[in-house]
Amino acid sequence: MTSIATLTHTTLREVARDARVEEVDQRVSRSVFWLPVVGAVVVAATLLHRPLFTALVREDGPLEWVQVTLFALASVLFAVAAWRSARRGDRLGCLLLAIGALGIFGIAGEEISWGQRIFDWSTPSELAAVNHQNETNIHNITAFPVQRIGNWLQLVLGAAGLVLPWLTRTDRPLVRARVLRLLSPPLFVTSCFGLLFAYRAIRFIWVSSVEIGPVVTFGEWPELTFALGLFVFALVLARRLAGPDPAAGTRESPRSRDHQPEPARP
Repeated sequence: MTSIATLTHTTLREVARDARVEEVDQRVSRSVFWLPVVGAVVVAATLLHRPLFTALVREDGPLEWVQVTLFALASVLFAVAAWRSARRGDRLGCLLLAIGALGIFGIAGEEISWGQRIFDWSTPSELAAVNHQNETNIHNITAFPVQRIGNWLQLVLGAAGLVLPWLTRTDRPLVRARVLRLLSPPLFVTSCFGLLFAYRAIRFIWVSSVEIGPVVTFGEWPELTFALGLFVFALVLARRLAGPDPAAGTRESPRSRDHQPEPARP
């Protein structure tokens, strides 16, 4: 028990320190850190009143629309971060962040079937034949293992968002590569990614054969926390890149050297 208490204390101390580095209010960082777990308990508890659970996790329900909104905002913020990274001369960072922005935009579009249910258009017959929900999206195609690939991708992204920050953002980081540090979310959002990783791991190992029911629809909550983690990460990153580049600040520009004042003559 002592070792668990020590580990918990160390974890929370690092989370608080990293939030201070990013100039994030401690109350906000703590709320984001604990929200995935607390929310998971609350959503699971609504199973005691099945109509409420169904209302929360249904298609076009509140959890899904919050997801879509957060994904869309994260996409815009990652695009802003990519632009600011390019202005700093970081081409690799710009490329990776731009790819992230496009990928997250694709996730948002897939979640709402690219607006099909909003604008009420019919699914093309060729797609309807292979899509088990008869919708205009890719992730529900059953003729190819598209949906399973997407689930594996969620597992990998959840693991990356959980583990990478603890390698690069601690007080004594194990990895100091600048590009990995750029792609590491703040420590206080690792729980958002960790819940998605845990959910997908349980689905693959324990209930991989389940295709319908509350186990599947409960996944709307881990996906929402994943979207929240991306949004908060993108917001913090875009704000950080708006400031001066610390690396650039340590270098003296040729222009400044050429315009040094001459020493006064006696």
